[in-house]
Amino acid sequence: MGHQLTYRQPSPKMGGTIQTTSGVLTMLVLPELENRSTESDRSFSTLTRTLTLSRGCFCLLLVNCNCSETQERAIQKLSKTYNIQKLVIPKSAKTLYNLIQAKVAARGELNKISPLSALCICGLDSVRSLDELLQDTNFMRDRFSASFSFPLIFWVTDEVHKKLIRLAPDFENIATSGISFVPGP
Repeated sequence: MGHQLTYRQPSPKMGGTIQTTSGVLTMLVLPELENRSTESDRSFSTLTRTLTLSRGCFCLLLVNCNCSETQERAIQKLSKTYNIQKLVIPKSAKTLYNLIQAKVAARGELNKISPLSALCICGLDSVRSLDELLQDTNFMRDRFSASFSFPLIFWVTDEVHKKLIRLAPDFENIATSGISFVPGP
């Protein structure tokens, strides 16, 4: 015998109920979890829209994300639509520009055949000499736009973003920020 499902409108605070022939199943939707998902969905839409509009042009994006799992899921989701590469910055890094340049150069002919949609820069929170790296990045800021014809997506934590504002203010000023991902449930 099949089960018949009917859905009752959710209450503003608690969710909704599903009526089955064998009983009632109550769905509990916690507003803070729903808001997290909605906020991350909006952030993902903003990020994809920016990538689409920036195709073939340099753009610097600061994406705030304090959870590595959320960051990885977002990058994997982006990779389904865009030609995204990921660069994890080594803990011993002292300069960022040269690492990005080497990553692009390593692609060789692929740069012409299948240009990058974006390069995701990850792992800044693990860099031992982060202050030095950010100061060097600020000093070399003009070389980024002159050398790269695709968006650079810097995945930063709250702490890294604060240091970026303090130690690389000129670099941070040319970036688009305001995109934040919160950990999923």
